[in-house]
Amino acid sequence: MRIHRLVALLAFGSLVACEDRARREQDDFARRQPFVEREPLEPGERSPAPVDRDYTYADRDDYIELRGHELGELDRDIERLETRARDATGDTKREIDEAIVELKRQREQLKNELDRMENVTESDWDAFRRRVDDSMDRLREGLRDIGRRSKPTS
Repeated sequence: MRIHRLVALLAFGSLVACEDRARREQDDFARRQPFVEREPLEPGERSPAPVDRDYTYADRDDYIELRGHELGELDRDIERLETRARDATGDTKREIDEAIVELKRQREQLKNELDRMENVTESDWDAFRRRVDDSMDRLREGLRDIGRRSKPTS
């Protein structure tokens, strides 16, 4: 019976240690992100992730993780746009539907670039990262643009 208690106690201690380590790693990642002063956001707009720092080849995993989280946010934005398209009619609906198709195409290209990023060599890193940054900026701008043009009238 003592052995079972000892094993259970050790397992519990390991679990707590793992959770603490994971929390510390998340805190360290957040601390490494620089504070960047930005223009005021429009109502309902989220602050973009801190990619203004110069991610080096050594920071590749952090960069890929960050961009992956941003893709999830962009997916939710596209879903909201699809909801808006269902409620729209006429030219507005057609315009939103066309924009959604293009945004999804751009999103898929960006996802493919991120998938390839794990195999990018150090010598190609900067050029590849700039290409991913530009793709993300274009995708965000496309979302903002269609969002402004298709705002529901109250």
